[in-house]
Amino acid sequence: MIPNSLFLRLNPWHAGAEPALPAYYVHRHAEKRLRDWTDPGRVVVITGPRQSGKSTLMNWWIGHLLGSGQAERDSLVYLNADYIQLLELISQPISLLDYLEALPRGCPRYLFIDEVQRLPEPGLVLKQLLDLGTGMQLVVSGSASLSIRSQAREHLAGRKLDLFLPPFSFSEIVAALPDLADLSDAPLEELKRQWPHRGQQLTELTEKLATVGGYPAVWLGGEESQDRLTELFDTYVRRDIVDFLRVDNPAPFNRLVRLLALQVGSQVNKTTLAADAGVRVREIDRYLSMLADTHVALIVPPFFSNKRKEIVKSPKIFFLDSGFRNILMGQLGPLAQRPDRGALIENLVVSEMAKQMPPLAQQHFWRTQSGAEVDSVVVHRERLIATEIKSGSRPRGPSRGFWSFIRSYNPAQAFLISHDTFSIPEPGQPLFLPIPVFLLLLERILRDQRYARN
Repeated sequence: MIPNSLFLRLNPWHAGAEPALPAYYVHRHAEKRLRDWTDPGRVVVITGPRQSGKSTLMNWWIGHLLGSGQAERDSLVYLNADYIQLLELISQPISLLDYLEALPRGCPRYLFIDEVQRLPEPGLVLKQLLDLGTGMQLVVSGSASLSIRSQAREHLAGRKLDLFLPPFSFSEIVAALPDLADLSDAPLEELKRQWPHRGQQLTELTEKLATVGGYPAVWLGGEESQDRLTELFDTYVRRDIVDFLRVDNPAPFNRLVRLLALQVGSQVNKTTLAADAGVRVREIDRYLSMLADTHVALIVPPFFSNKRKEIVKSPKIFFLDSGFRNILMGQLGPLAQRPDRGALIENLVVSEMAKQMPPLAQQHFWRTQSGAEVDSVVVHRERLIATEIKSGSRPRGPSRGFWSFIRSYNPAQAFLISHDTFSIPEPGQPLFLPIPVFLLLLERILRDQRYARN
């Protein structure tokens, strides 16, 4: 059984204390979906990279339930499978239920289980807990999506809510700053009016996010950003790659990740990567799957009207967090002084899209044999959103490739984003936006709020 001291450390509200939250708490977009969620027949499955704030989000939700009067203190139980004392208990649903029923109030109304990927069969455990008919609302989190979500698909079809929690997004960061918070949900016209006065602040935030990334401990860590990023990568390799995914020799994996950091935004040549990393080609596929599964890398396929070609053509590789990529390069210097500025800005925009992508939406790039290219093509509800990304100031206009894509595929919306160009064109033309403004509008754009090509 669980020592009482450990139980109270994990559940301080049972002793009258409040759930632990950072002194400076950044509210997350995911809170909107959790705030009024009440469906004990479905499991809430929160996935995301290591240290993206999943445990903090659970504590926020517990605090919200207590503060809003939706739950009593003894009706909420939090368990963490990272503790050896708890792992065996959580892995056995009948024993876990016996333990919970023996609590003073009996089975809790809400059961939170953190680091659920540590369980031998997380999907089966959750299914059995649901099938036992306790009426508990189950909320689980984990840092490896494949093992959780594949088992969830097998055992929990139609009985779960998937929630992805990435590192901080640009709009979350802006909303947390008192002098900029009003811009986080401002309409396009207000953002244009404010740009001459506050655009520099937004640009500096964008450049910081492209440099140190948005992991909570890193973003809030001040001068310790480099040390925290280094520790984050070392922990990721040790815990997720060696311990969880059982890679006995992580050296080739580490070489591959650093090679990918060097060529971020480029199409993958698996044969060349394999030779440079000193592994077989089939190992490249395995390692890329690991990077995607653990939410480190984004594998972005090319866009084709013929879906079969998307499968066989080479994808591009980006990093979900730019700081994670930069620490692999050993470079956290100012963006303006870096030769890879263009690649970093493209990585930032693509990763921000991935953080806020609606369910079933997909991100692609487009490139022809003649070299015409569009940096990002989002497919959502049979609509296309095309974006050309420029790292410099005042681009002359869309490239020939961008116009070629527009003529060929007639996207619902088209954007050209750059350092500081702001121009609202005639209907049917691409919308020119500064990168920070585009990032603030991104959630609305991806959910089909119209700004361009009406």
